[in-house]
Amino acid sequence: MSTKKELIVKQVRFWVLMAGGSTLTAACEAAGVHRATGRKWRQAAGGLIPRQRPVLSGRYLSLEERLQIADLRLGGAGVRAIAVGIGRTPATVSRELRRNGSAATGRRPEVRAVRGPEAGRAARSQAQGQQVRPRRTGGRGAIEAVCEVEP
Repeated sequence: MSTKKELIVKQVRFWVLMAGGSTLTAACEAAGVHRATGRKWRQAAGGLIPRQRPVLSGRYLSLEERLQIADLRLGGAGVRAIAVGIGRTPATVSRELRRNGSAATGRRPEVRAVRGPEAGRAARSQAQGQQVRPRRTGGRGAIEAVCEVEP
């Protein structure tokens, strides 16, 4: 009987041979397992050769890291404390908070919940502390109709 480590090595060898185009019987013989074992492995994988998931490069924040940043920020932690907690630089954490979260909540403000283009514009302007200027809706006649014309 094989140890678990040996069985894993045999299974990896089996899948390499199967990916290379070997038949089930040939792959089982080369890997050193019984044909029934190889058939069970193939059936467990749905009849397909399992794909290896690509290793993340570390360049981008994962969803777990983003959620951890938001949770720590909600807990009142500073940028440097969050950076130490997740093992990233403070610049990365600061950029994430600036781009994808508000300083108070760590999450994006929901402006899109307000309906209509004017309402969304008004909500964004109000959130930024700016005064909303009305848009020009028609031609020159529409503005003159609203404004008083001096003689």
